[in-house]
Amino acid sequence: MIGPASAAEPDAFMSTAEKPQGSWWLDWADWLRRRSGEEVDAPKSLGDEGHPVLIPAPGSYVFER
Repeated sequence: MIGPASAAEPDAFMSTAEKPQGSWWLDWADWLRRRSGEEVDAPKSLGDEGHPVLIPAPGSYVFER
């Protein structure tokens, strides 16, 4: 539902809100894209000097119970 955030009561919101068709994911993806920087390639390897890789993936925690 899309409507005014200033509606004091839920019934007031529902009486003026519109229900768009389709998924909200596309609107959310557009919203994120407008607020994100340029796309960059993923690093070729994990870790760096300040953040070394401790153990190989998937990590030991996945085996803990």
